[in-house]
Amino acid sequence: MCGIQVNINLKGVNKHNFEKSLKEIIHRGPNNQASYFSDDGTIALGSTRLSIQDLSDSANMPLEIGNKVIVYNGEIYNFLEIKKELELKGIKFCSNSDTEVLLKYWQNLNNSCLNYLDGMFAFVIWNGKNIWIARDKFGEKPIYFSKVNNGLIVGSELKIFREFKNLNTNFD
Repeated sequence: MCGIQVNINLKGVNKHNFEKSLKEIIHRGPNNQASYFSDDGTIALGSTRLSIQDLSDSANMPLEIGNKVIVYNGEIYNFLEIKKELELKGIKFCSNSDTEVLLKYWQNLNNSCLNYLDGMFAFVIWNGKNIWIARDKFGEKPIYFSKVNNGLIVGSELKIFREFKNLNTNFD
């Protein structure tokens, strides 16, 4: 189990609140906690990692490859088969994590990769322009979100919302 948190705020992410909120879910991933902040300060992605597939630091999240960043919770059961498929296309890997496989698979197929993933997962990918939020079709891995005045908050648990004021849970 890992924990993820994402904050989008067009006026700028409050880094202190973001980091404090991420600590609320450290029990989901005690092996590593890290954050990514976009250059303009409007996007933050955070992760608490429980190391299972690959125990090395190269599998830590947020995982950034080129201009793409992913935070992920779950397990892709068929990631070894997907990895072999990608390697046959000449794609190289730096880790043995399903997170890296997931991000590179998404880079290769975009959203249609969801049709081929076998597992339980929730993930967020940021490519410098757009953000994608996805979860497995049965919703085994939780992902909560709420609009705020100038953006969106996404996370693995409701606890992350404690640090944010002016939450709007109505999606009309």
